[in-house]
Amino acid sequence: MNVLKSYKDTIVLVAAMIVGGVIGFFWGPDAAVVDPIANVYLNLLFCCVVPMIAISLINSISKMSDMKRLGKIILVMAITFVCTQVIATAFTGIGCLIFDPGEGAEAALAGATEVVEEAATAEGGPLSFFDLFTTGDFVNLLSRDNLMALVVFSLLTGFALASINERAPQLVQIVDQLNDLIMRLVGMVMKLTPIGLGFFFCSMVGQYGAQVTGSMVRAVVFVFAASVVYFFAANTLYSWIGDGARGVRSFWANAATPALTALGTCSSAATMPASYQACKRIGVSSEISDLVIPIGTNMHKEGTCFVVASTCCFALSMYGINFADPTNFITAMGVTLLCSVIAGAIPNGGNVSVLMIASVFGLPATSVAIMIVYNTLIDAPTTAINAVSHISSGMIVDRFVNGRPAGANEDAGAERGL
Repeated sequence: MNVLKSYKDTIVLVAAMIVGGVIGFFWGPDAAVVDPIANVYLNLLFCCVVPMIAISLINSISKMSDMKRLGKIILVMAITFVCTQVIATAFTGIGCLIFDPGEGAEAALAGATEVVEEAATAEGGPLSFFDLFTTGDFVNLLSRDNLMALVVFSLLTGFALASINERAPQLVQIVDQLNDLIMRLVGMVMKLTPIGLGFFFCSMVGQYGAQVTGSMVRAVVFVFAASVVYFFAANTLYSWIGDGARGVRSFWANAATPALTALGTCSSAATMPASYQACKRIGVSSEISDLVIPIGTNMHKEGTCFVVASTCCFALSMYGINFADPTNFITAMGVTLLCSVIAGAIPNGGNVSVLMIASVFGLPATSVAIMIVYNTLIDAPTTAINAVSHISSGMIVDRFVNGRPAGANEDAGAERGL
């Protein structure tokens, strides 16, 4: 009975996912008619993201009186992010060498090429990495298209408030109360998750289920299988580093909601509310999760490593270029690491990654449309890796910053799913 109680939310979400998927499978492309209903849930999540990032970051920084401690948190977080992304890149690259997902690759999905190519041409443009960290007008910070700029502005605001917290204790208290308010709002929206995910899976399976055919089958199956292996193996390892056997149990008891939210919405940003809740229940301290989740959503993309590396392999094979050639392989791994850092901070970052691959390897323009279609088909499992990896990484950061298991923090939520 205790087990059923602990996993009640997971069971409900999986049931909603299965029911929605089965209905979508038999309904077919016409299942797109439920998109407006599914988008109500997604739009509510997106409306929470901007105030949640701003307030949680400002609140976390403003309450830190020890700037050396903050520097330690950021350093440990950066090392954790880099190491996990290198592992994800190496895992995917070696997997591509062994199983060659690009074998027999050819231009596929007739009828989709022209539409997607027009979109790619419209969305592509010169890439200025440093422009991503600022925006020319304050009102632009209120858009989820500028989350990296919002993170930077919120960090600076938090530092400013921390510097005057003795003279403005009421302001610090108000920010703390606003943080409680937005987290309560997030909890209310998350109650709609089973309904939202049910409609999302219905639409997604109905529209894309029949498209996984032809030359892309091998590549798509490879990414799905590799994603499942990595998802369970890597997160088990990282949660064990964070809190031993108890951390593994706690992580998997709370990872289902963010994982299924990411699978259904294909959006790391939309999964942030669920990730915050999971961190709280696991026991990751708020000062860690308030930094790791928003910054990780923008600059920590283990799932993107799967997308970019496998796309390189598929695209090169499609044009008769040997992916296993040492020069091509090393170049592909470098592009993968770069894209895994910048893709989340860029609006339409997935398309920018595709354009970068085409540019680096000198592929023809027609390859862009095909790669975008391929990326769309593998978006769900890789987004799940992106979103959930922030939680296990947060457990690692908490362990090394605080010198104790994540679940031992004094501000851990009463409900840890154990």
